[in-house]
Amino acid sequence: MKRILTTLLITVILSGLNLAAQKVLFENQVDPDDFYQTYGPNEKNFSHFYFGAGMQILQGKTGAAINYGTTYTSQIGLRYKRKLNNTLAIGYDLSWMKYTFNLKQNTEKLLPNSVINDKEMLVLNNLGLELYYRINFGKRGNYMGTFIDMGGYGNWAYRNKHVTVNDFDDDLGLLYGRRIVTNRRLKYTQPFNYGVRGRIGINRYVFFGEYRLSGLFKDGFNLPELPKLQIGLQIGLHQ
Repeated sequence: MKRILTTLLITVILSGLNLAAQKVLFENQVDPDDFYQTYGPNEKNFSHFYFGAGMQILQGKTGAAINYGTTYTSQIGLRYKRKLNNTLAIGYDLSWMKYTFNLKQNTEKLLPNSVINDKEMLVLNNLGLELYYRINFGKRGNYMGTFIDMGGYGNWAYRNKHVTVNDFDDDLGLLYGRRIVTNRRLKYTQPFNYGVRGRIGINRYVFFGEYRLSGLFKDGFNLPELPKLQIGLQIGLHQ
């Protein structure tokens, strides 16, 4: 009987030691789902939508001056990133951008002509593709963290328009007090433009700069160029 009790006691002790050892082992094992995860802000692949706005910080050539504050860019995009290592990544960016240039009305005005209006705007709608590489800084979890992007872009200006606004006094005898004229299918604008971009990002908040290398207008029309440099802010739709 003593032999049986002793055997049972040894068996229970050994079983307990075995379970304890297994528990420690399981706690140090990585969940297979986490181990093979490849999608996330700091994983191998990640994509997200963003929206943003920018403004021109320089004037155009003589004859193409702009009004600051009412000259702006609005944008919506989808950005993809592929992680190469803890420091470097590459990616592409697909975007829609609307450049709205509010033209200054003065005696030097040449774009698109010398006619003075109460208000005048050139609006360029673009679909763009950008290729970039990224440098990441510091340690981070599954977050975007701090980074710098540098790349080049190409835009297709698929729909452009020129808008003039003029108000009239009642004593002119007209049947209207304001006339808004919108001209589309502009023959003097280039269908494509390209340039370089840079970004500094902290998680979802991104400060960007863009410099256009190409002209917006066809050579045969001899039109002065609009400003090429802009800065702005983008907000990523991710954690």
